[in-house]
Amino acid sequence: DMKQIIAYANKKGIEIVPLLNMPGHMDGLLSSSLFSQYKLSGSEGSLDLNNSYAVDFGKALLKLYVDWFRANSATTMHFNFGADEYGQGIRNPYIESSVANVTYDQLVSYMNDCAKIIEDKSMTARCFNDFVCYNKRTSCDLYKTVQVCYWSNQWNGSEYNTPDVIKNAGYKMINTSQKWYFVPSKGGNEYSKNTVLSNFSTFDVTKFQNIKSGDNSTSTTYTEIKDASGIIST
Repeated sequence: DMKQIIAYANKKGIEIVPLLNMPGHMDGLLSSSLFSQYKLSGSEGSLDLNNSYAVDFGKALLKLYVDWFRANSATTMHFNFGADEYGQGIRNPYIESSVANVTYDQLVSYMNDCAKIIEDKSMTARCFNDFVCYNKRTSCDLYKTVQVCYWSNQWNGSEYNTPDVIKNAGYKMINTSQKWYFVPSKGGNEYSKNTVLSNFSTFDVTKFQNIKSGDNSTSTTYTEIKDASGIIST
């Protein structure tokens, strides 16, 4: 029960930061026959941003959860709407590829709508880095009030930009490195408990993963960002 989790966290002085990932990674909902009409065709679970009903559904769903946390968790001051890997299952990255029928402007507009829903309830919005300054851009129309949780640029030369570029575009950065991502059901790969604990032993919140060779699991290349006002330890 979420209220019990919140109560326990309050006793420990921990803020619960909800994450409702959209418009991608909505597989759990969009795989259901109840909501499959809102799915981007061919994707594993991305919302079809060309479908106005799907857009309205996504925003109403987010508002439902934002309203609930505002009413039930006085210590929750941040809310993450995800926004990573949109179009997964069709192509990674999907946006601005030869097969994309959703534009970057559409995606950023939806992200700003998500941020506004959160900010209207006096919480700070967060999202992942994927589409901030996307595809070699050095600026972005995403609200500068959104805090960027930087996990990875995935591979050298990808359309997902590097941490220094996003910071220089005016965004507050949060280090959520792929190296610290623990998945309980995966016992023998980069997301396993032992691997993540080992990575934590060399934890440095000022060093953001910036892949210049290899991939998520093998890269040890980092960009150091030392700015107390721009780094939040998680």
